[in-house]
Amino acid sequence: MDYNTRKIKDHTDELEVIYRQRRLWLYASSLVVVAVIGMIVSWFYLSSLDNNLIWWGIISISLIVSINWWYWTVSAISKIVRAVHAEYQILYEITSDLDQIKIIVNCKETAGNICNDCPAVDSCADMKK
Repeated sequence: MDYNTRKIKDHTDELEVIYRQRRLWLYASSLVVVAVIGMIVSWFYLSSLDNNLIWWGIISISLIVSINWWYWTVSAISKIVRAVHAEYQILYEITSDLDQIKIIVNCKETAGNICNDCPAVDSCADMKK
């Protein structure tokens, strides 16, 4: 497997990981929404409790969920930025290869008049004549 093919495969694998994580996070988010709705519905019952342990538990779980959500979000954005960067690198390499091919074809069409710019000048049969 050549370098570019490997790079594209690694990039695709990274995007699939992000997609799977996104789906799992959507499921976890639905649980958070259900918990928030449950707290709203049972607010009068919860507010009547004088047990600090329950409130500390609710606050602790909320903080843990918030920190995990923030970390996952920043991590996902970082992975997406790296993925976009990899895409631009691949496109740049393809573009530069196409530019070189264009120069080689132009050199062949002009009977060697622009061979000084040709990247294949050392292996060109026209230059060896």
